[in-house]
Amino acid sequence: MAWGLGWTTSRGGGPPVPVPGGWYAEVNLPGHSERHILHTWDADRLAAIEPRPGGWIKVVGTRDDLRAALPDQWVIDEDGHLMTTVLRPAEVETPDGYRIEITTDGPVVKAAAHHTSGDVAATAYLAPGGGFGIVDRVETSPDHRRRGLGTAVMTALQSHGAEAGLSRGLLLATDAGRALYETLGWTHRALVVTARVPD
Repeated sequence: MAWGLGWTTSRGGGPPVPVPGGWYAEVNLPGHSERHILHTWDADRLAAIEPRPGGWIKVVGTRDDLRAALPDQWVIDEDGHLMTTVLRPAEVETPDGYRIEITTDGPVVKAAAHHTSGDVAATAYLAPGGGFGIVDRVETSPDHRRRGLGTAVMTALQSHGAEAGLSRGLLLATDAGRALYETLGWTHRALVVTARVPD
């Protein structure tokens, strides 16, 4: 529930509405008009969701169970890994030639790694959700990968969250991202599977 609230805040969508088993939110992004985030569900609950273009469903469960519960209009997307960590103040080790900048936009915090060339080399966002700090949109530019920038922006966000009074972090990782986050002390909690209706 906390992850869904923070994710919606991070993406600037409408406030999520509580529904049985989770949240519903209007997102209004290209290819992503609405989202259902459910921690508890059954086949009848999913069958009642209208397959609108740009609709997304995220549930705690398995791909096979999600596929069996939905009509063919829904496409099963990549898996996600719900992960947690304790947020603590930490020193940020910034690679040579880069600087880390923290900015805020309302409740959303952005950490950005800037190269001396002027490039924005890496970014990550943090939004509050139910007392947790939800990390979202962690990205490193292809030209700046394998230099420790993902670690730097993540550490900066985690430290900022701790100083803001948030005790625990949450994120949803891809298969590739999970390995990075585990090296930073994040723990895998649940598999989250996704279905969407293409625009």
